[in-house]
Amino acid sequence: MIMSVIDVLMVADGERLSLGCLVAAIIARKSFPEARFHFAIPSDQPFNLDLPKGTISALDVQFLPFTVRDLAVEGKRYRILNKVRAVAAFGSRPVLMCDSDLFFLRPIPVEYLNGRTIPAATPEHGRHDFPWERLYTNFNLTVPSFQVLCGGGESSPPWFNAGLVYAPNAASLGSHWEQICLEVNQLDWVPERWPYLDQISLPLAIASLSPYARLTEASVMDSRLNQNLFHWMDDQSYTLHGFGVHHHGRVSLIRKYFPRILMWLRDDYPLLDVLLDRYALFDDQHAKSD
Repeated sequence: MIMSVIDVLMVADGERLSLGCLVAAIIARKSFPEARFHFAIPSDQPFNLDLPKGTISALDVQFLPFTVRDLAVEGKRYRILNKVRAVAAFGSRPVLMCDSDLFFLRPIPVEYLNGRTIPAATPEHGRHDFPWERLYTNFNLTVPSFQVLCGGGESSPPWFNAGLVYAPNAASLGSHWEQICLEVNQLDWVPERWPYLDQISLPLAIASLSPYARLTEASVMDSRLNQNLFHWMDDQSYTLHGFGVHHHGRVSLIRKYFPRILMWLRDDYPLLDVLLDRYALFDDQHAKSD
């Protein structure tokens, strides 16, 4: 079966995120060759990793500049809004927006994504209790009648990871999502806006773009598309059977569970080991292993 090309968008904001983007793009050259990568570059943070000449063009990566919007959430600068701004800057084309700390083991059939309003991954962590009914009412949206299963095993009113979202029309989702973020940020009765403003706002944005302003199960991605790696779990070999690996920058776990993939890539992309060594400095277990 011939797979369709799918545009993948990641935000390359500073060294850590940029390294993650490059790792994902290199792995996808063999695991997901149908993916066409775009790195969104914020206006206040140039892409500068001192790479060998020709690296970006060899990976067929396109740069997408976008303008940063300063936003304070609960008194802290909210850099996460960059992903929302990047989606809006992509234009009216479809795009799969991914966090930089996610790579693909195998292609995602675009046929699975098509026909769904805006499919997104559920949270890798547990349930958080937000005033969902009040939020939906505030935005004149229909309260969802179903629940999702969070990564922690709890049932929850639908909310999403926001690190894996497919937008049939990127500009439309981005503009709606940003506007709702800005409005939710003004609602003092919504807890944990820091750091979850984007995740709180995403189901509301999806609902606003859905038929009858109603979020449905069709917007919930299969969990195999977004398998997460954690240091506290003993055996995560199940991730080998998924599509996307959300590793959260845990290079030690990438090397533990995916040595065959790294070996498969090593001859053609020797730069990958160099990038992983640099990326490992951001692993949240790095200091403990020194």
